[in-house]
Amino acid sequence: MSDIFISYASEDIARIKPLVDALHQRGWTVWWDRTILAGKVWEREIEAALAASRCVIVAWSQASVQSDWVWTEADEGKRRSVLVPVLLDLVTIPLAFRKIQAANLVDWRGETPNAQFEEVARAITALLGSGAPPAVAAATAGIGATQSADHNKTTLSDLPDPAKPPNASTAAQASGQPPAHEVRAADATLAKEKTSSGIPSSTLAFGARRTLILGALGFAGVIGLVWYFASRPQNTLPPAAPSVASPEATATATVSAPGTVRLNSKDGRNYVWLPVGSFTMGCSPGDSECWDDEKPAHAVTISKGFWLGQTAVTVEAWRRYRLDKNKPELPTGDIFGRKLNEAASGKNLPAVSMTWEEAGAFCEWAGGRLPTEAEWEYAARAGSTADPYGDLDSIAWYGDNSGKQRIDSAEIWRTDQTNYDKRLYQNGNGPHPVAEKKPNGWKLYDMLGNVWQWTSDWYGEKYYAEKEGSDPQGPASGTLRTLRGGSWSTVHDVRVSLRDWNEPGNRRSNVGVRCVGEKFP
Repeated sequence: MSDIFISYASEDIARIKPLVDALHQRGWTVWWDRTILAGKVWEREIEAALAASRCVIVAWSQASVQSDWVWTEADEGKRRSVLVPVLLDLVTIPLAFRKIQAANLVDWRGETPNAQFEEVARAITALLGSGAPPAVAAATAGIGATQSADHNKTTLSDLPDPAKPPNASTAAQASGQPPAHEVRAADATLAKEKTSSGIPSSTLAFGARRTLILGALGFAGVIGLVWYFASRPQNTLPPAAPSVASPEATATATVSAPGTVRLNSKDGRNYVWLPVGSFTMGCSPGDSECWDDEKPAHAVTISKGFWLGQTAVTVEAWRRYRLDKNKPELPTGDIFGRKLNEAASGKNLPAVSMTWEEAGAFCEWAGGRLPTEAEWEYAARAGSTADPYGDLDSIAWYGDNSGKQRIDSAEIWRTDQTNYDKRLYQNGNGPHPVAEKKPNGWKLYDMLGNVWQWTSDWYGEKYYAEKEGSDPQGPASGTLRTLRGGSWSTVHDVRVSLRDWNEPGNRRSNVGVRCVGEKFP
């Protein structure tokens, strides 16, 4: 393997080649994506190269500061204390890396000797020592007339699973800022009365309360590498880049900070590390819309850190699972004609309309499990006591904003409940690709809106009164399973403390799943 791993944006390849050549001249071997042999799996090759490298150079530019791949590769280098940053453009370096001095190569075009390059060479020498005999530059100099293994930012069609929005939104998500374009999503709030016996197949108001199960109606319609983490938007790939560990690495491995992102090679999804902590679960301070089952607010401690999917499970991830396990497809449509899952146009759409058992089986296959209700809310809040944790249109797809035109879903529900689901369908409301909205403080996308998410807990309306303080698991038994987060069809009542339920065997077109990762293959 090579001495040096270079992380960069593909847009900068012409400016990276002189650096590679100069490093070769010093006797160091360099891995920069272009050395993958035909027939090799690029994710595995990248993982191995990053793990074997003794120095990681990150090239900061206008393009790379927008790339989750570069961010996370840099984070791996920082974690191992082998990171050497260089500037290709005069950009603001991401906050997590600003304390590490970057060499200024803005005006360098490959000439040697050069003071700026010598600064880089000294930093590398401090890590590696002087170079070995000059490497054969030809091994990596050909900028891939026949290669297509640019793991740092290729198109969606090149990758097994995107997890972020395209173009301008990629930079926003990598920086924690709202996407440059405003996208909108939905899931409607319905009936105000709960039942103890489940959900009538003739209504879209599952939970007999606030959830519009658009197109559900009893219609069956509706981590790539060991510890190499990466993010994939639709055009450039998010939820991240790689962090490397041995195949035996588990969620108990040491990580640098909350919000660290790693990719699970089994399901192709990014997972975010969430630390041990305590929070107040239930009705948020000053929230006048809380239902009785959100009360009383009570202190909860999460005693073990865990990995949580950065997004809901996507159509492509579910496809991996079903092909690997020889499972049937999820429902591909609903009663209104809305296309779902593999019939919809978008691998990055959330998978929907799975039963609770199917959701749990997917997570187990991926090396994890369903989150508890407490873990879910802890993750959604990310240290915030607000409900929701940001401007709703910026963070969530819900009834008002998930269709072709903005509507007042609450008013439609109030005045025309009978036709609510039909009117949302006519307006084009439905699931949206994951990670198009602003993430929360721990880089988790769509914790509110887009799709409800199964949890492992049985639903108990008065369970909060028991005030279980440490790692609550929910009631010991029940007939309904708890859902959290709201969806593309929910009216404005999309809040972190909002709870709902579904019968374990029911399928709904606005219900998906997000997994806790425990041990990734």
